[in-house]
Amino acid sequence: MLFSNGTEALLARVWWACDENIACSGYSWQQLLHYGSVQLPQNTLSNFVELEMNWTAFGNIQWLYRVHMSNGSTSPWRTYSVFVPPTIQNHYFNAGMYYVGEGNHPTGYAYFYQFGVSSAYTIKSNRWNVVMQCPKLVINGSWACLPKAAFISGAHSFWKVLYTFGESYTGLSFRYLGNYTVDLYYSGSSPRDATALW
Repeated sequence: MLFSNGTEALLARVWWACDENIACSGYSWQQLLHYGSVQLPQNTLSNFVELEMNWTAFGNIQWLYRVHMSNGSTSPWRTYSVFVPPTIQNHYFNAGMYYVGEGNHPTGYAYFYQFGVSSAYTIKSNRWNVVMQCPKLVINGSWACLPKAAFISGAHSFWKVLYTFGESYTGLSFRYLGNYTVDLYYSGSSPRDATALW
């Protein structure tokens, strides 16, 4: 995260939520269960920062990062947040699409694995960009780059029936750089939802 005053940080958050169904007493709700952060040295984010989130052998969730410096060196992995989940939770992550109904426009699906950029406000300038490389998940027991990915606006970034990761960032666009790498930037116009990133 880059703040307007130049401060750089990484955040870790965990939410749980329930939709309007009988198991939730007929009301939808959302609750922040965990918040963690670490401040980074200035200009860290001008390098390639690798993030990892995983379950530990003890049933906790941890967030780690390492920095690939422009001089070719790489910092060691650093844990920057640990969360002890409620015992009711299964010790795995969902990473796919799940049909939840016609209310989730335009596709009717929730997306359990998402990556991208967000901002507290739209930065209408072509002087910034974020390069994302090889978002991974475990496939058949090994880490692998996502075999395919597509663009979706924030207003449609459903991770549950009623909840999204944010509003649409109007004007956000991308260019594919090859090798599971995408450059996100402001251009003034955005592609249609479901446009392939790779």
